[in-house]
Amino acid sequence: FLEEAMRLDPSFIAARAFAAWCYEERLTRSWPNVRSDDARHAVQLAQEVLAADTDDSYLIAAAGFVLVMVGHRHDPGLEALRLAVELNPTSAFALMNAGWGEAFAGDLQVALKRFERARLLNPRDPAAFYILTGLAFVSLLLGSPEQAVDLAARSTAVYEGWDATYFILALSLAASGRIDEAQAATSELLKLWPTASVQHYRSTLPIRDPERFAMLEQLMRLAGVPDGAGSPSSDAA
Repeated sequence: FLEEAMRLDPSFIAARAFAAWCYEERLTRSWPNVRSDDARHAVQLAQEVLAADTDDSYLIAAAGFVLVMVGHRHDPGLEALRLAVELNPTSAFALMNAGWGEAFAGDLQVALKRFERARLLNPRDPAAFYILTGLAFVSLLLGSPEQAVDLAARSTAVYEGWDATYFILALSLAASGRIDEAQAATSELLKLWPTASVQHYRSTLPIRDPERFAMLEQLMRLAGVPDGAGSPSSDAA
């Protein structure tokens, strides 16, 4: 539908922003209909949104997130996400996406503030699990794994169907020394996403700091995340 909207009206920037986000989701979620050019297409659409000089914070936030998440273009992506928050500091959507961008590639304290403000502005948001999981991820990266466990568990209580929550819960439990529980959380992750693997996260997670990713990779192995599709982690065997 979005491709058809762009065909009918090439100047309709909203269609480009949402299409970029859809391609990002299809790619990062490894849906069966993923295509080899999804990443290129998503980044191209995101760049076109930002080049259009729109002042719509929602569209800018979507485009900035795609640049970080898919293109691993940290600086332009963060610039767009920060602009989105500046344009509309009461947009929970902009704040949530900016929180993830900062968590992946920016300032963790800023990420924490973005997520907390998003939760305050929209406490009944159906996407509250997205915020809680973001807070869990930042807490883990800031060295508070028990707090991360609590937040991730609360996120699963809101919505049980997002694989990212179980991924972060598993790593947080591993960091807390609760290895059996971590591996149980990984089992839940694999029910939702059977092809989840260290190899996949290594290629897709847009973590700017290699040392930070090395820490996450070590936790993945402790939690029993498979090395590759169908291959159990050697540390968990």
